[in-house]
Order: sequence, then structure tokens, then C-alpha cells
Amino acid sequence: MTKAAQPTLFPLPLPAHIVVINTADLDLTTRAGIDACVLQMLNVPLNKSLLLDFLIGRKRGTPHASEDHAELHRLMALLNSRHRNRRFNFLGDSLAAHLFRNSIRTGSWIPAGPRPATERTP
Repeated sequence: MTKAAQPTLFPLPLPAHIVVINTADLDLTTRAGIDACVLQMLNVPLNKSLLLDFLIGRKRGTPHASEDHAELHRLMALLNSRHRNRRFNFLGDSLAAHLFRNSIRTGSWIPAGPRPATERTP
């Protein structure tokens, strides 16, 4: 019995509202390369969706090349979150954006377990 081929994550051609982040010239094994990639992701207009180029043609269930690739994929999914047909502005001045950033900073989103060192009391 042969195993069925997995569909690609993003079938081609891509819709016009998707902006592809080119990582070919970035070294994603370094902090500088990852920071440059994240900066490109944050600069995509809110009315567009973003897609990392290393995910094009990738099959569902295929392991990522590295944990950094997996984290960038997760960040891409988070940044593509929609609210009223637009990507949510995590860097905005709204109360929801402020509460989100505060929960990330303090670790309050973690269901149970240790808090980040910056929030621990002696």
C-alpha cells in the first residue's frame, strides 16, 4: 500500500494579497539574520498576508530544517491573525495590543509554571 502524497502548505500560484518574505540572502542561523527576517515580517502592510519563502512548496507534516525555521513559521501564523479582515496590529496603541504585549513580556500567558526571571520576586 502506498502512502498518499501530502498537499503543499501553500499551493501555487499565490493570491495577490500575499507578500513573500525573501530569506535567501539572510543567514537564519544567526541572530542578525533572524532579526532582519522578523523586521521584514513586521513591515508587511496590515491589509496583506505574509509568507516566508522557505515554506513555498513545503509538504504538510514535513519537519522544519531547524527550530529557528519552526519559530519563524509560528511567528508568521501569529502575525497573519485576522481581526475584521485585517491582520491584527500587535505593535499598535489599542488596549488589546497593549495587553497582548504585556502578557508576552510578563509570561502571564503561560498556563502554569515558572515566570520569566524578570517577573520573579526574591
